[in-house]
Amino acid sequence: MISAIIRRHNSEDEYFTAEGCHITELSNFADDPGLSIARARVEPGRTTRWHRLHDTVERYVIVSGKGRVEVGDLPPTTVGVGDVVLIPAMCRQRISNIGDTDLIFLAICTPRFSDWVYQDLDHNFNEYFPTESKMLEKNQSAPEFTAVDQDGNEIKMSDFAGTHNVVLYFYPKDDTPGCTVEAQQFTALANEFAELDTVIIGVSKDSCESHRAFIEKYALNVKLLADTTGEVCERYGVWQEKEKNGQKKMGIVRSTFVVDKHGVLTDAIYNVSADGHAEAILAKIRQL
Repeated sequence: MISAIIRRHNSEDEYFTAEGCHITELSNFADDPGLSIARARVEPGRTTRWHRLHDTVERYVIVSGKGRVEVGDLPPTTVGVGDVVLIPAMCRQRISNIGDTDLIFLAICTPRFSDWVYQDLDHNFNEYFPTESKMLEKNQSAPEFTAVDQDGNEIKMSDFAGTHNVVLYFYPKDDTPGCTVEAQQFTALANEFAELDTVIIGVSKDSCESHRAFIEKYALNVKLLADTTGEVCERYGVWQEKEKNGQKKMGIVRSTFVVDKHGVLTDAIYNVSADGHAEAILAKIRQL
C-alpha cells in the first residue's frame, strides 16, 4: 500500500550519465514500483546516446528548451514546451538539444526505471566512461577519494588513516533485495565492527536522497556514499560489464574492500554474495 508522502526536489542530487544528459531522480522508490519520474537536462548542442528500455514504457514531457527527438522509425521531430513523447518498451530513442538554452524534460517510466532495463545501442561507450575499470589487488594502497554521504557530509578515505579500519562495500542499487540483505547484516554487526575500530561504508551511484530513504526504511546503521559521477566506482574497479537475461550492460559489481589503519588493502573481493557476507568480513577484521 502506498502512503502519502512529499518528496522534495534537491538540485544537488543531479548527476551526469553516460547517456549524455544530467539526471535528477525525482521519484524512483520501491514503495511506488509502478512509476518513476526523473528530471533530465541536456546541454545545448548535445545529443544523447541511442538506447532502449526493456519492459519499460517511457514518456518525455518537455518542460523548457527546444529539442529534436528520434524514436523508433519515426522521422526526427522537433519538440518544445508541453509536448509529450511516448516511447514503447524496446523502442530505440535519443534526443538532441537544438536550442540555445538547456533542454529540460521529465522522463516518466512505467514500471519504475532500474539500471537493468537500460540497453545502450551506440558503439562508443567510452566517450563518457571507460568500458571497465581496473580491478584492485591485496596489499595495494587504497585509492583516495572524496564523496558525500547520505547527509551531504564530505567523506575521504584519508579521514580514517591511523585511527580506523574501513570496510568499503559497493552495491548496485538502494532498496533492492540483495542490497537490502547486505546492508541489514552489516547493521546487525555494527557494534562488533565498532569495537574493532572499524567503520562500515557502502557505496552506490544512488543519490543522497535515495540513501536517506533506504536508511530510514530499514533503520540501517551504515554510512552510504552517493557516487553519482561513478568516480569512486572507477577507482576501485567495480564498474564492469554485467549480463542478465542475455543482455550485457555496464553496472556496479558487488564488491568489498578491507582497508587497514595504514590505508592498505588487506582484501579486495569482487563478485561477492550478499547473504552472509558481513559475517565473513567481520572474521577478516578480527584477524587484522
